[in-house]
Amino acid sequence: GAPPAAVIGMACRFPGADDPDEFWQRLVDGVDAVRPVPAHRWTPQDGRPRWGAFLDEPLHVDAGFFGLTDEEARLTDPHARLFLEIGYEALERAGYAGPRRHGRRIGVFAAVGESAYPELLAAAGPVTAPAALVGNLRNLVPARLAQVLDLTGP
Repeated sequence: GAPPAAVIGMACRFPGADDPDEFWQRLVDGVDAVRPVPAHRWTPQDGRPRWGAFLDEPLHVDAGFFGLTDEEARLTDPHARLFLEIGYEALERAGYAGPRRHGRRIGVFAAVGESAYPELLAAAGPVTAPAALVGNLRNLVPARLAQVLDLTGP
């Protein structure tokens, strides 16, 4: 049979919760993260407020830490940027973020939903930089984290 696998670390970003402990506490406290859509995110045409749950800084990423230039970071879908940070944080929480991860078979797996980010980039004008492709293909999100952190697991 297949060798055993283990989930050894966890990280997350939810509206109002930047880690699993904060998320759990919000659940226990019954906090509702739904609020009016921030004006800088979207303005409805009819002027009526819309509601949703939002991350405070979805576009922020420490680009240099992950070997990205500012242009590569700008052209990379926010989902992929967040995944880099969350993936590293999960390893950090498990004690494998530093040199301890080298020589171990650590795999990266992800289910990534669709995003309108490629359309937003295209609406701003033609983009020919390779980062626009690499940073927006859903199937490359886990592969990019594995490459950046030199993870060689399944």
